[in-house]
Amino acid sequence: MIVALGASAALAIAGRRTPVGAPRGRPLAGPARTTLVVTWHPGYIVRTTDSRAQAAVRTALADDLRLAAGLGG
Repeated sequence: MIVALGASAALAIAGRRTPVGAPRGRPLAGPARTTLVVTWHPGYIVRTTDSRAQAAVRTALADDLRLAAGLGG
């Protein structure tokens, strides 16, 4: 199980450009038969100025981490 926090991490792990919004919330095939979960970088939450958007991103990050925990071993 690999959790990529942000698009830069996803690029480094997957070897291809992977925007966060499209694949987040679902597991992807990662390198060497691993599972990859792409989610928001915690710094993105801090930089988000709109309080509703910030809450939504925080919830999405928490959901993705729970997903990863449930899939990992």
